[in-house]
Amino acid sequence: MLGASGLEDSSLPTTEDIDLTVKQLSRNYDLVRSQITSAFYISTVFMSLGLLVIILGSGRVALGLAEEADSLTIIGGVLSEFISGSALFLAVAQ
Repeated sequence: MLGASGLEDSSLPTTEDIDLTVKQLSRNYDLVRSQITSAFYISTVFMSLGLLVIILGSGRVALGLAEEADSLTIIGGVLSEFISGSALFLAVAQ
């Protein structure tokens, strides 16, 4: 096929090139979707664990069974919640 310059234009994509590109895009989409789903579930698990730590530490403080270490337990739970919440936000935002 002759292009506008009068030379043969071989830079135009063929149907096979387009099909190959569509298949590759589909594979990449599936891969990214599975990674985001995994990140979501992992983040949810760690968020639940952080909430459990906060509840246990707060319960010990409320019942008067608290020691100095329970304050660290609550702080650890809050940090765990923040980290897992940030990961969840990043997974959903992408």
